[in-house]
Amino acid sequence: RRFYYHYKDALILEGYTMAQSDQCLFFKITDEETTYIIIYVDDTFIFSNHMDNVNEMFTKLSKHYTVTLDTVADSFLGINLEHLSNGTIKMTQPKLLKKLFMQYPPMVNSNSRKRKYNHPYGPALSSEQVPTPEPIERLKYLRLLGLLMYLTKSRPDILAAVSFASTKSQEPTDKDYLDLYYIVEYLRTTKEKGHILHKAIDSGLLQLYCEVDASYLLHPDSRGHTGYCMGFNGVQGTFYNRSMKQQLVATSSTHAEMRAIFTLVKDIMYIITLCKEIKINLHLPAIIMEDNSAVVTVTTDDSAFAKKCKHFLMLINYVREQVELGIIQVFKINGTLNRADMHTKPLRNGEFSINADGIMGTVIEDTISDVHK
Repeated sequence: RRFYYHYKDALILEGYTMAQSDQCLFFKITDEETTYIIIYVDDTFIFSNHMDNVNEMFTKLSKHYTVTLDTVADSFLGINLEHLSNGTIKMTQPKLLKKLFMQYPPMVNSNSRKRKYNHPYGPALSSEQVPTPEPIERLKYLRLLGLLMYLTKSRPDILAAVSFASTKSQEPTDKDYLDLYYIVEYLRTTKEKGHILHKAIDSGLLQLYCEVDASYLLHPDSRGHTGYCMGFNGVQGTFYNRSMKQQLVATSSTHAEMRAIFTLVKDIMYIITLCKEIKINLHLPAIIMEDNSAVVTVTTDDSAFAKKCKHFLMLINYVREQVELGIIQVFKINGTLNRADMHTKPLRNGEFSINADGIMGTVIEDTISDVHK
């Protein structure tokens, strides 16, 4: 913490501004210069519109610290950034994957040899087919879970599986540990994959495009599960994904879906605030695609479902307020096209692959079009 304050003061002294929305982000924006600086302890990542600005920052920091400059921005905090020929960036974590595969060798039993790991979940079994689970050492479970959690930074396709696994971390069983191992085997089969970030064709027309979903009564304690992904309208792939157990029990699928939108809108508000602060223009409203017709209706119609929704009216009114202010707009999407579906339930085989390719940026979705602008 002391080093952070010292580093922060040095950057401010040299003419950079600390973002109020993220105190590890600094910037300098003038008519000639646009520079963004991201810091994590003593690691620094610099984006600028000209290499001269990077060299100038290096010279300024050299007055305060002994620094080294790597002009090839190919990694940050263990995440490799591969700059592809078409202008996209592929994020991978090969060192962490190598460590994972060394510590956790392939499963050796007759069933696993026959299985093709095309999704991060175990086989779908009925309750009669599942043997009585036995408790295991919690630290053993948490050690593997922690590795997988950091891998979601470059592999959002395992985000839901890891999120489900984290709900079992208090009293894990051998069945829960096996479910973690299925994620490892899926990663081993697909180790070449990575999260691809695509370049916007026109950065002056950036518009948030989000897909959101929720599962109702998914967990044993009757709580639901929220999932959503965020990208830009007309731009392939996503830049942010989230999968999380809902904190409160929902009383209907509409309630669960509205809670998911409420959580998403708070993230949208943060991104809008951050972009405004660092002079990145976003075209509003942000687009939200939702596959529940009742939720789409209730966000725009005051009289819709009034009696049935009284107990979560605060969520509805908050979302409606953002709609009325022109900050968001909610549209209906076919459930089969909603990529956020994979963040709320265990999808397998073809359903999983299609959605995973969509959020990883390897295919263009038909749902992303100028129709929603």
